[in-house]
Amino acid sequence: MERSFDNAKNELGMSDYQLRKWQSWHTHHAIIMLAFLLINSKLIESKEQIPLLSFKDARILMITHICTAQVDMEQKITQMQKRHIKRKADIDWNYNKQKVEQSKKICS
Repeated sequence: MERSFDNAKNELGMSDYQLRKWQSWHTHHAIIMLAFLLINSKLIESKEQIPLLSFKDARILMITHICTAQVDMEQKITQMQKRHIKRKADIDWNYNKQKVEQSKKICS
C-alpha cells in the first residue's frame, strides 16, 4: 500500500498541486487515481513478458507512446532494457550474497 502511494506521489504528482477549492482537489486526485489504475493494469498485463517492468518504466513508455514518434519509443525501450539488465544483475548479486551469508551461518 505504501508503494502505491509513493508511486502516485512521485511518478504521477499526487502531492504536487496548488488548488483553492475542494472540487479542484477532488478532480486532481480522481485524475491521478485513474492514471494509477491504467498504469497498474498495464503492469499486471505485462508481468509475464517483462518481469522487471517498474511503475516508472510503464509511465515513461505510455507517455512516449502517446506523445512522440516511433524512433523515440525505440530509444526509450533500449534505455529500459539497459536498466533491466542492471536491475537483474543487482538482484542476482544480492541473492548470491544472501546465500553465502546463510551458508556461513549454517556452517558455524
